[in-house]
Amino acid sequence: MDLFNQTNLFSTEEVRKTVYDLPGADVILFENFFSIEESNTLYKSLLENTPWQQEQISIQGKLVDYPRLTAWYGDVDKDIKYTNTKSKMHLWNNDLLFIKERIEKEVDIKFTRCLLNYYRDGKDSVDWHQDYKGEQRKNKVIGSVTFGATRPFQLKHISRTDLKRVRHSISKW
Repeated sequence: MDLFNQTNLFSTEEVRKTVYDLPGADVILFENFFSIEESNTLYKSLLENTPWQQEQISIQGKLVDYPRLTAWYGDVDKDIKYTNTKSKMHLWNNDLLFIKERIEKEVDIKFTRCLLNYYRDGKDSVDWHQDYKGEQRKNKVIGSVTFGATRPFQLKHISRTDLKRVRHSISKW
């Protein structure tokens, strides 16, 4: 079955949309956004066809591998610097364009780049982090799509002292 030439392949389960009104953030969770068939096909294709990169971080002067693999994609083919690692941004492929166009149609936002993260097993993870710092954070939209095993997705407020210890668990996805 060619998933990319079909017009409506949502799962037989209805897409569920939940809005979370969190302090300083609006979060929308779409469940069943891709059918099981789409999810399985995309997961397998992305896993096998992505030029995964092993990033490293310096901890006490020693280079340590991040416990995940990454790959950048976007509107332009260029080198970028992210987490002090030089990475290659690849042009969108058909799988990512399919995902991107589906999401953009739903949320009416145009995304220009994408960071793929591959968590290979239950040992791979990243600690609390920010995608943007300081003024860069204002009015940013981040789309997150997960294929494969479920995982908790948690958020916490970065600056409000009354909320710093409050963690919002959106879902296991």
